[in-house]
Amino acid sequence: MEYQTKKHSISRLELSFERITKSEIDDLTLLFNEARNRKISHSFFQKKYNTAWTGKENIAIVIKDQKGSIIGHLGVLPMYVTINNRVLLAGQISDAVLDPILRGKNVFEQLIIEVSELARKEGLAYLFVSPSPQAVKGFELANWKEVNHFRTYKIKVNTFPLNKIANKFSLSFAYRPFIRLMLSLSTKSDHNFNNSIFDSKTNSVSTSVDYVKHKNYTTNYLVRKNGFTFWFKIEDGIEIGNVSYFPPEKQNSFEKTIVHLAKLLGCHEVKVVTTRKTFLDTTFSNFPFIDGNKIFIKTFDIDEEFDSIVYNGSDFNTF
Repeated sequence: MEYQTKKHSISRLELSFERITKSEIDDLTLLFNEARNRKISHSFFQKKYNTAWTGKENIAIVIKDQKGSIIGHLGVLPMYVTINNRVLLAGQISDAVLDPILRGKNVFEQLIIEVSELARKEGLAYLFVSPSPQAVKGFELANWKEVNHFRTYKIKVNTFPLNKIANKFSLSFAYRPFIRLMLSLSTKSDHNFNNSIFDSKTNSVSTSVDYVKHKNYTTNYLVRKNGFTFWFKIEDGIEIGNVSYFPPEKQNSFEKTIVHLAKLLGCHEVKVVTTRKTFLDTTFSNFPFIDGNKIFIKTFDIDEEFDSIVYNGSDFNTF
């Protein structure tokens, strides 16, 4: 069944909840830049929501005012997941934004309900999200189930802090070419990646070649070095989002590899972002960590047990 446009009167505002069209994706740039004081390029959302490789596109709800202007958005990034050795199509909630005029009026909860209905009608098995602390209440009120939470392990690195300097003085235009040069000299890369999660018999996102290619809307790096394949990005240090499985006896060698890479790239810290009960969680359990955002799911007509569902940092849209 097709999603039908809904009209809601909320706090004396006449609002229309509609499925986004492909031509309206460009309008998200203006909404985000104004509502969040950001500088997002016009190509960003076009790349991010180019999900034709999954067979599903434009799974998002926008809120329009009486003039037809978009003043709110909540999107879904469809992706394949493996659940109990079955491959299904699920989706991740992404890019929630409301015009300031809508805040504090319980509009967000209605937006969650509408996008959930759209996802169900599109045949997705379930939705998942790692909301900001401010957004948690909305998903709790919409009866989403908390299944896990993120934790970030940290390894300090003694090096000249090129990364910090580039961030402080807005020198990314010079630092990023340096990163590419160093990686080209010391590593190999492609789009083939075996997610470490599945060697531990748990359920999560399938990191296919198409999935890895789709991630080009952000700046991240998939590299092979010293026999290890790992996926990372660089912001305030190196952030490891995922790694291909390796035997436990190679743990020290992997730690030395990523610390050496951090020194090479001038990064003062290595962060490993994962959830409980993953291969990375076990591997880095002897390092200090901080707990992060909660993870919630909403299921649609499936009987799977989700106690063992886990994620790594690269499974989320911000990676």
